[in-house]
Amino acid sequence: MNKQLPYRQIHLDFHTPELGAPIADGFDAEAFADTLVKAGVDSITLFAKDHHGHAFYDTDAAYHHPDLHVDLLSEQVDAVHRVGIRAPIYISVGFDEFIGSTHPEWFQRNDQGEVLQGQKKTVGPLDAGFKQLCLNSAYAAYLEDQIREVIDRFSGRLDGLFFDIVRQSPCYCNTCMTKMTEAGIDATDPAQVQAYADEVTTRFENEVSELVRSLVPDCPIFYNDGSVNPTIRKTLHTNSHLEIEALASTLFGYADFPATMRYAKNLGMDYVGMTSRFHFGWADFGSYKNPAALEYDSFLILAHGAQLSIGDQLYPSGQLQKHVYDAIGQVFNQIKPLERYLDGAKPLTDMAILYPDRSPEERIPAALAGAVAMLEEAHQSFDVVDLEMDWSRYKLVVLPDAVTTTPELVAKVNDFTTAGGKIVSSFYAGFADGQFAFANFPVDYIKQSPYETNYWIRNGEDFEQVLYRSGPYTTLRPGAESLATIYEPWFNRTYQHFYSHLQAPIHTRTNYPAIAMNQSFVYFAQPIFTLYQATTVRNYRVAVMDAIRAILHDDEMIQTNLPSTADVLINEQAAEQRYVLHLLHYVQQRRSKLIEVIEDTLPLVDIDFSLKLPKKVTRIERVSDHKEIPFTIVDGRVNFTLDRHVGHDMFVLDTE
Repeated sequence: MNKQLPYRQIHLDFHTPELGAPIADGFDAEAFADTLVKAGVDSITLFAKDHHGHAFYDTDAAYHHPDLHVDLLSEQVDAVHRVGIRAPIYISVGFDEFIGSTHPEWFQRNDQGEVLQGQKKTVGPLDAGFKQLCLNSAYAAYLEDQIREVIDRFSGRLDGLFFDIVRQSPCYCNTCMTKMTEAGIDATDPAQVQAYADEVTTRFENEVSELVRSLVPDCPIFYNDGSVNPTIRKTLHTNSHLEIEALASTLFGYADFPATMRYAKNLGMDYVGMTSRFHFGWADFGSYKNPAALEYDSFLILAHGAQLSIGDQLYPSGQLQKHVYDAIGQVFNQIKPLERYLDGAKPLTDMAILYPDRSPEERIPAALAGAVAMLEEAHQSFDVVDLEMDWSRYKLVVLPDAVTTTPELVAKVNDFTTAGGKIVSSFYAGFADGQFAFANFPVDYIKQSPYETNYWIRNGEDFEQVLYRSGPYTTLRPGAESLATIYEPWFNRTYQHFYSHLQAPIHTRTNYPAIAMNQSFVYFAQPIFTLYQATTVRNYRVAVMDAIRAILHDDEMIQTNLPSTADVLINEQAAEQRYVLHLLHYVQQRRSKLIEVIEDTLPLVDIDFSLKLPKKVTRIERVSDHKEIPFTIVDGRVNFTLDRHVGHDMFVLDTE
């Protein structure tokens, strides 16, 4: 069962309430399988139990959907197995409306006794929405009986288990209050309650994985809590692989997936990226993602070295929609011939961003989103890392804005810079006990700016740039230089004294550096990455990239004249002795109040690349038409030009 993850997967939701009419009455096993085969599907995740608490197989341990009169899951699994398609099985964990209505004492509750839907979001008695069940309650035993039953009923047919909504929020239900008291937890301390909730999640996943592996040792397992970030390290071992929701056009936006994926790919596990076919999000019936958007999501996932899953929802009839699977097939059938350029590919990077501080309710910290956006728009090749990962392969690491100073961080940074690595830090990253903690740092702390906003003027520029949030005032240490100077406004804006519509204009030059650099560090005094995420001021990105190029002496891996709307990723297939460069150009636009969309693939012309690669390149070929691309090597850099590009393409760079 431990095979490579399939590239062309479907995640087939079937959250279906009681309708008072037969469901799956139109299901035809042969037509179901034939639709998937024509669309190029090689794996489909199918439902054992949904968020409503309804089971879709013959069950004694769960509540069988009252409107279902066939053994649907069993027929689905057998149908797709006959045509060589895998069928992992989905079980809803965190939501089960049936059992929750029977046992309301099993719901997670906040400190006011309100039922939770997420970390803080509540669901009232008149609200339409799922309610989160407590993994610390007797519900866990009820669920484990279902897991045992699914493993038994599908013995010899089980291709994996997908457990959904696996998260314990800070919970104050009667069970948790009793157990926290017994454990000596102070329920009035949010930090202690959050830590206890994390322990509950960890214990649950450990127990379930131990159960599954005792019965089916090689069964693939994934626990979905909606995000992958450094907190997953506590339970990483309970998963066999990772699946990352990339619902760019809906819940999360286009900034979410790259930040998450660039971290997840360094955790040492196989990983899947999941988009959906909907215009908005899950169960957006009657909507369809634009073809260009579905292409972009799919090819970007593959470019990041992941396998692809596209989410759909089965209609109550049990029939797949031809229009949907024609669209999916347009993408999947493009992928089939590309898979040999994807197998075993690993990211080739020369920079990294340290994952900054994150609150439990944050999906992606603003500082991380801003840093990722900057480097992506500047076409740099980089990862997102934590302190447990190896930094030795990077030339430069970014510490964005909010990074708590610990002895481990200080030691890691000092060892990195001693070995010749470069650090870009900002705001209060690395600050502790009234001073910056790193050895050979370029500045000393003086005080926090008394102004809400400041300005800078960069060396060589003759105009000021507003900084919408101020930072510390510092002084240069010996050997450091200032790349920009802080200027103060006339005054802060108050009800008593304000200037026009926004901040007061520039007034006073200071002697404090806005950007400082020495041989090992570049320091930005303002929270430059958080500011970029909030405002997208081009001058902020230009300043960061100018500083990076200066400290690296213009020796970054990728140099190109591409517009900021393009994506470039380089992977290495070591066994095939080649690099594979992915180039994508699909322009995201916010045309509506709610979401970003991609509708068009805009062509690019006269694209120049200059690459600094570890191995000598002997040949370059464009995959789409197998055309050989001429190139030169000058001062160790591979230089070539593309006359035209549309959408997504791959370029194979053979090496010695």
